[in-house]
Amino acid sequence: MSNLVDVNSLAKVAGISLVAGVGVVLLFSLGVIGLNAASAEEGASVSARIGGKVGGYAALGVCLAMVVLGVIVMLNK
Repeated sequence: MSNLVDVNSLAKVAGISLVAGVGVVLLFSLGVIGLNAASAEEGASVSARIGGKVGGYAALGVCLAMVVLGVIVMLNK
């Protein structure tokens, strides 16, 4: 069985896929939370709104870049 399946490589791919998948979801949720905080009407200062908006768009941009990079890597293999 060990001649047919490289278990170490399979474990590495599974671990990296798990970390990347959870990372993209976490980053996307942080972006949504930041943009939600930026749109709050009450109790938020102007600097907090600007920070939430910039942080939210930055997180969503990095998330999009990670997805595009993943697609490019898959298409090149």
